[in-house]
Amino acid sequence: MDQIRCLSPDGIRQFARYLKRLREDGRLAPPRHLLTDDRYSNALTLGDVRVEVREFASRRDFVEYIDRRFRAAGFHEDGDEPGMWEWLSLYYIDATCPPDRNGTRKPGVDGRHLMNDQDARRRLRHLLRGPYMLYRQHGPGGQLDLLLEAPLHVHRIASTHIVERPRIFGSPGALAAASRMYFDQVAGKPKRGYSDVESGLRAFCKYINNLPDCFDLAEMSADTVMALLPGQFEKWMDSDTDAEQIADMRVLYVELHNAEPYSD
Repeated sequence: MDQIRCLSPDGIRQFARYLKRLREDGRLAPPRHLLTDDRYSNALTLGDVRVEVREFASRRDFVEYIDRRFRAAGFHEDGDEPGMWEWLSLYYIDATCPPDRNGTRKPGVDGRHLMNDQDARRRLRHLLRGPYMLYRQHGPGGQLDLLLEAPLHVHRIASTHIVERPRIFGSPGALAAASRMYFDQVAGKPKRGYSDVESGLRAFCKYINNLPDCFDLAEMSADTVMALLPGQFEKWMDSDTDAEQIADMRVLYVELHNAEPYSD
C-alpha cells in the first residue's frame, strides 16, 4: 500500500497546470511523479495513512474506504492537512477523472480537484473531500443516498444545493427528507424530474433554508421537515405520508409567522 502524502505548493501548481492542459488535450497522461517526488510532495504529518489504487462504485464506497484507512492509522480528526486532498485527487485520478472509451479525460472545473477556493462552502465541491466531510459529520447511519450514491467523478446538483447551505448540511432530518423525496432507492439514482423548478431539490433547499431561526433544523426529524413543506412538494412524498399532518403544520406556520418562508 502507498503512504498518503501532501502536494506542496509547487506540486499543487503543477497539478493545476496539468488540469488546464487536460482540457485542451484529454489524452494527456497524469503527472503521477508528483505523488512521490520530494520536490512536489511531502509526508503527511497527521499520521501514517496507507491507501491502494482501486475502483469505487460510488462516493459512499470511497468515503467508507478512506475513513477505514484513517481510523486504522489512529487518525480520528477531520482530514484537512494542506495538499492532502489534492494528492488524493491525483492518486485516484482514474476515479475522479476517468478516461472514456477513447481514453479522453474531462476534468471539469478546478474546484473538483483542488482546494483553492477562498469560500469554505465551495471547497466542499471537491469530489473527495465534500463527501468525506459529510460522512464524518453524519456517520454511516445518515440517510445520505442523494449525495453519496453517485459515481465518484459525478458532481450532481445535490452537491451544490445541499452541501453549500450550512444549515441544511448540518441537519440530519433535512438530508434524510431530501433523500426520501428525491432519490429512487430501486433505481439507485435521483428520481426523474428532481430538478423541477417549482418543487424539485433546489426549491426544497431554498424553502427549508429560509425557515426562520426558531425552526431548529438540527433537531428536526425527516418527518417534521417534510410536514413543514407546502403543497407543491407533496408529489415527491410517499403515499403513506400523513397529508393531514402536513396541512396542519402549514396552517400553524402561517398563524405563527403570518408569512411564507419561501423567498429569495
